[in-house]
Amino acid sequence: MYYLTYGELARVNCVSKTFGGAVQIVVSSLARKFELSGHQLGTRWLRQMELAACNARVAMSFWRTRVYPCAGLIVDKNGACFSFGERRVVLGREVSTDARYRELVTPRRVGGALLSVRVSQVAVGIDFALTMSIDGGLFSWGSNREGQLGLGDLITRLMPTPVPSFDGRFPTCIAASRTRALAISGGNVYVWGGSMRRPNVCIPFRLVGPAEASAPFVSAGVGTYIGLAIDAHGSVWRWGDDWGRLEANKLTPALYRVPTLQHAVQVSVGLRHSHVLLASGAVYACDHFSTEDLPILVAGLDNASVSAVFVGHKTSFAISAAGEFFAWGAGKRGELATGTRDPRRPDPARVEALHSHKIVSIGGGVGLIAIAISADTGNEEFYTWGRRCVYTSDGPACAYTSNGVFSTLIEPRRFELGTDH
Repeated sequence: MYYLTYGELARVNCVSKTFGGAVQIVVSSLARKFELSGHQLGTRWLRQMELAACNARVAMSFWRTRVYPCAGLIVDKNGACFSFGERRVVLGREVSTDARYRELVTPRRVGGALLSVRVSQVAVGIDFALTMSIDGGLFSWGSNREGQLGLGDLITRLMPTPVPSFDGRFPTCIAASRTRALAISGGNVYVWGGSMRRPNVCIPFRLVGPAEASAPFVSAGVGTYIGLAIDAHGSVWRWGDDWGRLEANKLTPALYRVPTLQHAVQVSVGLRHSHVLLASGAVYACDHFSTEDLPILVAGLDNASVSAVFVGHKTSFAISAAGEFFAWGAGKRGELATGTRDPRRPDPARVEALHSHKIVSIGGGVGLIAIAISADTGNEEFYTWGRRCVYTSDGPACAYTSNGVFSTLIEPRRFELGTDH
């Protein structure tokens, strides 16, 4: 068993979960690869990286309105990336100007540079997308009016475009929200993109914390108002709501530690709240607008052995080590997948509609998608619920009803990835 030191960890070039189940690490200083199977995950930071690598195969924009149409990405078991949605600029593939709605919302293979690489992580903002290949290459495309593509300009790209490496290193984790993006590379957190209260940042810059933030960062998430990052010690660091309260054109974000959270392994950041998963399996919730800024323990998951968490628009989800699926929060648009329109569920409850499946990855906002493994066939299947954002064979051809209201799914509905033309 090989343990990397913190110094070697800071020089990690890339990490990804291989499709055979191992975690692959590339360390620049050693110029070699280490593949570690699940039973060899002997350090906390490796589990943190594994969560980031395997829990980001689905990404969708939080919003679903006529002003901000839905867009999303899905990665299949072979590393092929598929896009769907009404936001054409995010599709990353050739789409005719007269394409019908069904063609837009049917997941089809992203074109260009991604046709020749295997994708391991995806992230989506309102009108742009990020992907990371299994070898650590970063690609972006979509609208770039606020520099969210990280390419040093404000030019929109309709096809995947390589993003320059960060000081010669490739990223190990990516995230996106609204018109801002994030990546971890070499143990550092880099951010770029727009904010309504500061100049655009077109080139990724490194967040600088206090002297005590000496351990490398291994995973992070970003939302509309705040960002959260976990270091190799399991400490949680926060910044926001303006990329760390930037001071008059000075890139000096106020990155500070959340003292009540220790031994963290994963964060999921949403629109108004976030969740932090600890190594013990405990899940804590953080209210972005709370004046006290104190994380609250989520009750009802004590015996669930939670292995991953996800935050939607106003909904929260947890996945157990056995692949069981729990949901709580707002559900008037069917986000809870209960078969009803529960306005609010304060406590986590198991999603019975997927009880015979092991959840692999989940993403979305008011419309949601999950990748699940069927217990009957052992094959990966794709399900969607909430506001209709992806085409299902038994659904309407349009996301809108006759009176202009969004069509919703109150329980998970299976869909298929489209074939290439």
